[in-house]
Amino acid sequence: MKPYYYFVENEGYVRVMADEKQRILPLAILKTKLARNFSAYGLIKKDLGLIKDVLSILEAGVENKTIKQSLSFFAVVTYGKCYAQAAGRGVSLNIDAIKDLPNEVKEEHEQLILQRNQYVAHGGGEGWEQNAIAVSLDMKHK
Repeated sequence: MKPYYYFVENEGYVRVMADEKQRILPLAILKTKLARNFSAYGLIKKDLGLIKDVLSILEAGVENKTIKQSLSFFAVVTYGKCYAQAAGRGVSLNIDAIKDLPNEVKEEHEQLILQRNQYVAHGGGEGWEQNAIAVSLDMKHK
């Protein structure tokens, strides 16, 4: 059997299986809260896997600055999406729900969320989106 993606009106794409004659096997869409939560956590897991892949690529070394920044932005935005309000998914991660989380981990999380909000998504400053212009006042050196 081979997997296919089938569009279901008002539901999006569903992965379905086809038999040896490529006929799609019957399916039923589950619309319970448990099914929606399962789907949402599956999407979060997919996002975290993508972040892990991107970090591996960056760690291995990327020379092109545009690709490097694009991958970095992707990782920050995707990480933030896992913790955002998630109106579409209905489920998001909550860093405060983790017991005995070391302070440095929580601080890094907060820094990533701040970086997403203040630099990657909105360019609001906080030290990232600044470019000071300076001039030397030493007139002895020309």
